[in-house]
Amino acid sequence: MSIISDDAIARDTKNFTFPKGIVLNAGQYPSSVYAYAHSGNAIIWFDSEGLLFDVQSPSGGYAIRMKFPNQQVRLQKGSIIQERNVIHGNEVSKEECLQSLTMLDKFGSDISTFAMNENGLQWIINSDVQEVEYMIEGADSISIDDSLGELYMHVGTLRFGMHAPFLKPINGQSMAMTMVKEDNRRIVFRIPKKTNEQLLGVPLLFTTFIGGTLSETINAITLDQNGNIYVLGETDSPNYPISTGAYIAPNAVPKDVFIAKFDSTGKNIIYSSRIGGNQVELGTSIAVDTMGQVYAAGSTTSKNFPTTQNAFQTDKTLPNEDVFVIKLNAEGNSLLYGTFMMGMTTDIAHSINVDEQGGIYVAGETRILSRNPHTFPKTQNAFDTSYNGGSSDAFIAKLNPAGKGNSDLQFCTLIGGNESDIAFKITLAKNGDLIVAGETTSDSLFPITKDAVQTTYHGLSDGFIAVLSPKGDSLKYSSYIGGSGDERITGLVFDEQSQSIIFAGITNSDGIQHSGTQNPIKFPVTKGAYDTTYNGGNNDGFICKLNPFVDSELKYSTYIGGSGDDYVLGLGVDVCAAPYVTGTTTSSDFPITFDASDSTIQKNEGFVTKLNALANVLVFSSYIGNEESDQLNGIYVDQSGAIYLGGSAQVNASSTNGRDGFLVKLQVGILPLKPTIDKIGNLSFCKGDSVVLDATSRNLISYQWRKDNVPIPGANASTLIVKSTGIFSVDVADASGCTGSESIKVTAFDRPGLTIAKVPVICPGDSVRINAISADSLQEIQWSPALGLSCTTCLNPIASPPMSMSYILKTVDTNGCARFDTVLVKVIDSKAVSAQSLADTLVLCRNASTILQVPLTNTSDVDLIISIVSLSDTALSAKSDSILIPADSAILIPITFNGVQTIGVKEYSIVFSDHCGSLKTARCFINVQNPSFVYTLDSITEICRTDITRQTITITNQNGLSGTVAINSTETGFSSSRSSIFMKPYGRDSITVEYLGMTPGLIPVKFTLKHECGEIDTLTWNIRVISNPYALSWNKDTTIHALDKPIIKMLEIDNLSKQRLQTPQSFNLSIVHEYSTLQLDSILSFDCGVSYSRLGDTINIFMKDCRDTSKAKAFLHFTGLVGETLKPWLRITNFSSVNTCIDPILNNMHDTISLDTYGCELSTIKVNRTNAQLKSVRLNQAQTELSIRYANVERTSGRFICINAIGQVMNAINIPMIEPGEHELSMQIDICPSGVYTLIYESGNNIESSLFMIME
Repeated sequence: MSIISDDAIARDTKNFTFPKGIVLNAGQYPSSVYAYAHSGNAIIWFDSEGLLFDVQSPSGGYAIRMKFPNQQVRLQKGSIIQERNVIHGNEVSKEECLQSLTMLDKFGSDISTFAMNENGLQWIINSDVQEVEYMIEGADSISIDDSLGELYMHVGTLRFGMHAPFLKPINGQSMAMTMVKEDNRRIVFRIPKKTNEQLLGVPLLFTTFIGGTLSETINAITLDQNGNIYVLGETDSPNYPISTGAYIAPNAVPKDVFIAKFDSTGKNIIYSSRIGGNQVELGTSIAVDTMGQVYAAGSTTSKNFPTTQNAFQTDKTLPNEDVFVIKLNAEGNSLLYGTFMMGMTTDIAHSINVDEQGGIYVAGETRILSRNPHTFPKTQNAFDTSYNGGSSDAFIAKLNPAGKGNSDLQFCTLIGGNESDIAFKITLAKNGDLIVAGETTSDSLFPITKDAVQTTYHGLSDGFIAVLSPKGDSLKYSSYIGGSGDERITGLVFDEQSQSIIFAGITNSDGIQHSGTQNPIKFPVTKGAYDTTYNGGNNDGFICKLNPFVDSELKYSTYIGGSGDDYVLGLGVDVCAAPYVTGTTTSSDFPITFDASDSTIQKNEGFVTKLNALANVLVFSSYIGNEESDQLNGIYVDQSGAIYLGGSAQVNASSTNGRDGFLVKLQVGILPLKPTIDKIGNLSFCKGDSVVLDATSRNLISYQWRKDNVPIPGANASTLIVKSTGIFSVDVADASGCTGSESIKVTAFDRPGLTIAKVPVICPGDSVRINAISADSLQEIQWSPALGLSCTTCLNPIASPPMSMSYILKTVDTNGCARFDTVLVKVIDSKAVSAQSLADTLVLCRNASTILQVPLTNTSDVDLIISIVSLSDTALSAKSDSILIPADSAILIPITFNGVQTIGVKEYSIVFSDHCGSLKTARCFINVQNPSFVYTLDSITEICRTDITRQTITITNQNGLSGTVAINSTETGFSSSRSSIFMKPYGRDSITVEYLGMTPGLIPVKFTLKHECGEIDTLTWNIRVISNPYALSWNKDTTIHALDKPIIKMLEIDNLSKQRLQTPQSFNLSIVHEYSTLQLDSILSFDCGVSYSRLGDTINIFMKDCRDTSKAKAFLHFTGLVGETLKPWLRITNFSSVNTCIDPILNNMHDTISLDTYGCELSTIKVNRTNAQLKSVRLNQAQTELSIRYANVERTSGRFICINAIGQVMNAINIPMIEPGEHELSMQIDICPSGVYTLIYESGNNIESSLFMIME
């Protein structure tokens, strides 16, 4: 929607910088207003009644309303593309910018949609109404320009206009509605007929018709490097329009070819030329060189077709159809070259191309008369100089239009097989290779290379692709293309970048079994291609790509078509290798995109279709034509992606003029892609602000933003919010795979640099200077509020606010960038700080130091610093005089008390000064005392020796001095339950001490209790240790005892202390005696109970409950034996008492007994005691080993000897030392033969033996 005036031409919305979209009312306007949008110098308001146009011009402002009749409307939002803040006084709200807005009636039905797109604000009316009427208020009159589709409203001298709204059909396409003026206040918008097909899609940039009173058709189209358009066609009209001065053949009737040159707009004919003879000419192909010289080829039956002197073949003798090749100069007024190429029968040129040197390449078909030689010119050393059979062979020829007769033919070769072969297209590679494509029905002999993508003939006819060497002397590549039906290749392009061949054509190979067909083969389509299914009808189109020298597979292959008959007749490829095809169709379901220029079909209609470079996406597709039959034959795609189409159209059903040629241009995106970056906001702004860069386009599918040539991660949307300085670029791609880029510079100015020193807290009535520093040039300084400031436009005012206050400083530099800083000036009175005295009196030792924790409180919301002014005594000290109290907190200040000598209570004080100079005092009392304790304990204790005695000492603190008391003693045997004890003020506690008595007598045990203040108390514990000595001895006598009579020995226990014990006592004693001569029989005592036991040679005796007499006696009764001696000995080995108060003493431990020899000499008789024994000797089952068991009484050495019957030693074992007890050993006797043997055991003075026998 655009607003147009005579004196003020409004700018399009796409050029308006802000806002780009439809802005919702956020409360800044009356509630009846829904939204507004800018369109040049006008504002369009959307409210409950409809539209209000607010137009501003130099001659004044005007308001015109367009009302929806008899309805109140409401709003439905579209997608949000931007949000911004709106400030109304102290209130802030958000404005939303929409891509579109829909207005609904009271029933909720869609009345109109307004949408922002690349062309500005577009008005779309719902499609379920045939017409819509609107009332116009505020205009003097209205008028309509049907040719432009504009509605004009006149007010005074101002004329302004708007484009007609568009209809939005159900299929998503839009067309402009027609307008009918009812009167100066009413306008009606109606759905138009399809006559002009003004669809809101890709527009036709121009459509140009050419023709006379009969029929014309354009068969081929090309462009030169300046964008001029050349068409080749045929005409039947005698009055075909020939431009003044253009070349015209002298005999140009009845059917001739024409060549026309248009400028780049398609509206102006530069020249139009008619060429032919007196018969029929068909023009098939056109080319143009870099100088603008035009080349055309086709066929003629005219003998007088114009040729030039000394051309290759200038004379035509037969009436059949022959090839013609012509060249016109750049002005179109002169035939530079004209020649035939002919044999004895029909020859037709289907395609022409020209190289950079002006060499002409022609491809087509040549035929032969039955049983006659083939006379079509062929050159020596060409790839194929022999006709291959069938009705035709393809030919490829190169001409040099030098006018040198036969030498003009550089080469000519055939290519074909056993049936009909036709070359429909030829193109050139930069290396000079010739690429040819066409149709063949040859199932044999047709030359196919081994690396072909299809080596087998499949159908009624197949397409073929061939690559020939630059001189036409060798075949580099050749392949069939097709299924089991008919194929023909009608379009051919060589893509230099990928070295690939892109080709298109028609096919009816659907791969479906039909009546009369066997093993049908589908046209080869590739997986993932746009359309892999035959669509129906007699024919579908196809588009393919292959690289003949890389692999033997199609890069892609796809059908294109609908359920009717579809014929692809031309192919173009853009700079991104995206294919475009054109042709004719009868399919009502032919694939058409939403942005098609024409979305409906009446009869036969032309079409143009674009796929992406991979042929898997339909980028654009549209019908081209009117309500009658239309056909497109030629296509050219230029470097920008513009599409030029040529064909023929039936003007109308009742016309007698037949068909006219027509030329159409349309643009599906611009190549190379050059996206437009719109901006929402300014490209120069201050840091903290931003600008929105918008590269949105309906032709683009991907975006990547870069900053200073570095990709921005995640920036893949069409818009980018920029907040910093840099060169911002957007890389884009369209659906065909083409890419492009555009850049824009954004500058984000730094805001003014500013530092503000910290402002100290002040007290009521005080002032402080605010110190702000900036190195930038400032054009504005403004403080607010002004209350309490010495100035508001200087950087460093003096502030004396009556209360705590925040000041805002606004600074603006020369770039117009502003910054806002806030300074808080705190006014805090003395009530905020308080000091608390210590509630409890401290009790300390003399000279004892401590840390006093003095509480200070700050109730304000800022940190405050106070200082210590004075300390009341030199015993007080502080580490720092300055103290920081955090906001709203209480802290403890450490004050050191260094100790004093004076005993007693004293008051101490600390004086603080707060931030306002007010004094705060904290007090405390300290009581200095000496330790004072009272102890409770037993003074004397009595124990036996080796006993332990314990007692609990109670300690009572006599004053408020607390502290640790350490217990210590140097006395042997003294210990305490705790090494120290903490005494609380006026507290009581206890400790347990103990003593082990070792020395008899009265022992004064001293121990100390030392207070941490240094005071020591010494306590004495008197302990009496009791000990009673008892002696044990043999009662020695000189009696000589006879061996045949009992021997009695007496033991005496003598109380040496001479103090009688009150209770009986018990004793343990042990004795040993000479074992070979004496044997104990019994023990008797009249003073004690006696029991005894043996343990080896020791006799343990227990004397129980002995009376405390001067001596307690025990009598030991022995029996004498004939043993080793006549003076056997006795010895006491142990003596102990059950009562610990008795101290056992051994006096006479040893004694001997004298024995009577019965009249013999008094001499000793040696009696050996058996001290070893051989207990058993056993032979193992194998009779190779003896198992020996033996016993020893004493520790001694031993020897085992095995001897035979004659005394020979067979084996011996020596044992150095044998312990007492039983033992076992083994002796090997495997060397002993059968017989009787003796084992001898010698130990000390003992010898024992045993016999054993070995039997085999």
